[in-house]
Amino acid sequence: MARAIHEMSQVRGGSFVPVDCGAIPETLFESELFGHAKGAFTGAATSKVGFFEAADNGTLFLDEVCNLSYTSQQKLLRVIEERQVQQLGTTTSRRVNVRIIAASNRSLEKDVENRLFRVDLLHRLKEVSVKVPALRERQEDVAYLANRFLDEFKAQLGLSCSGISRAAMMVLMNDYPWPGNVRELRNVIRQAALTCEDNQQILPGHLPITITGAAPVAAATPAVAAEPQFDLGNESLADIIKRYSQDLERQIIEQAVKQANGNKVVAAKLLQIDYKTLHRKRKVLGLS
Repeated sequence: MARAIHEMSQVRGGSFVPVDCGAIPETLFESELFGHAKGAFTGAATSKVGFFEAADNGTLFLDEVCNLSYTSQQKLLRVIEERQVQQLGTTTSRRVNVRIIAASNRSLEKDVENRLFRVDLLHRLKEVSVKVPALRERQEDVAYLANRFLDEFKAQLGLSCSGISRAAMMVLMNDYPWPGNVRELRNVIRQAALTCEDNQQILPGHLPITITGAAPVAAATPAVAAEPQFDLGNESLADIIKRYSQDLERQIIEQAVKQANGNKVVAAKLLQIDYKTLHRKRKVLGLS
């Protein structure tokens, strides 16, 4: 989202500089963001341009800004207000023209209440606020993103997967909350693409067990009793569905292996999955 805003703005001719705030130690914060001169501290063998200067006349994207320490927040606030940076080891400041976009995976208002985030910095960063809905709140985007990621991996890794099957797409779009949002979907498609056979579509069997376990039971059941009885216990609906889905998957795999007279290569072909996927599923499901 931040990159899209940059590319459609008047500063798109400048640099887009993303910074993972959670990956910067507090002791290196000033050096990384503001730069340092040669000899400013032990190990500073050369001078270094900070992220602010690198993003001059462009966009500085502060990802996970909630992870900054209170001290670092004060230093950031000063630069935002003065629009000047001073490299470590120097006595002069340089004016910068930087548009800042900040992102957080938790409520900064609650962090302010808990004295984890400065209220004055929050007000400076929140001149315009954009809420990006979680993927579970916009499942109509799953199909578009999944196909885009697949095209990306096909070009990047030289894969010849022919697409995503309707059954696999239904699994991706229904009954899975995507707690890891778009990053998780991207990783799932990458894993499925790597296990998919050449010139074949991605099938439900290529998806990780945690994803396929969330699929509706009736979608894969060849015959269902008129009034099935389930052991509800003290589990949630999602846990019950996952347990019965895994039981059903175990029975289908055992039937396929038995039908193939123990030949797992043939069993994998019967299930329209590759041998590695079958081996992994048997291991996860506890099949000998």
